[in-house]
Amino acid sequence: MTAIHLTVHESAAEFLAAAGAFLNLSEAENSIVSISAARMVSGPTGDDADAYFASVEHEGAVVAAALYNSSGSVMLTGASAPALTLLAADMAGRSRAPKSMVGPLAACETFAREWIARTGQRHALRFHLRHYELHRRPSLPRRLPPRRLRYLRGSSRRDSHTMWMPIF
Repeated sequence: MTAIHLTVHESAAEFLAAAGAFLNLSEAENSIVSISAARMVSGPTGDDADAYFASVEHEGAVVAAALYNSSGSVMLTGASAPALTLLAADMAGRSRAPKSMVGPLAACETFAREWIARTGQRHALRFHLRHYELHRRPSLPRRLPPRRLRYLRGSSRRDSHTMWMPIF
């Protein structure tokens, strides 16, 4: 089995160059990480100087990424337990104590367990955001022929036109 390797990046631009393709594989899920890093590249502020950017590679491919910003929030991607263990160990070694975590639930729980094991600092779940995944293609209504207006059920054509006209 090949070892996994953690890289701490010096800048948001370097981080995106290394992890950008990985972040784009699950664009919606990883958008909080990629958009935050992209903002730091396009419009850096003084608060960005102390940001922490890390990626974890396995067999030459990025398999995890994390961004820690000046507010103390660590933003994680989904990843395996060994990758999250590396991230937690490195952040603990650098005294980068998270005040909050954002990411997929399983990744946050794994990171939190590793953090507690290394530092003894406990966490409290304040609120839980849900990530949604599309596991099957939704059934869509049949398509109407082009240039046909769809009327609301229970309303006349006149009522529908009256309601929609101001919007357009």
